[in-house]
Amino acid sequence: MLSGNFATTNPEALFYAAKNGMGVLISNDVMIKEDVKTGALIRVLPEIQAMDSTVYAYYPKLDYEHTRTKLFLDYIKMRLSQSNDEKGA
Repeated sequence: MLSGNFATTNPEALFYAAKNGMGVLISNDVMIKEDVKTGALIRVLPEIQAMDSTVYAYYPKLDYEHTRTKLFLDYIKMRLSQSNDEKGA
């Protein structure tokens, strides 16, 4: 069991904590790939991999289709699909 003075379930807060030397982070490649390239983050346990995660989008139910929301969701789906394709290549 790990212990310490910082705990959160916010992935972005975990990312910035690791980047500032507060500990080890397990994260998806999308979030950290640029920082690994620049050396701001260093892979220390490459054999450990997180399982795929699910992405949820929460938005209010409307009586009509909100074009900007639909375009945003379509864009996110496309980017996540590209990311998965890159992993498989």
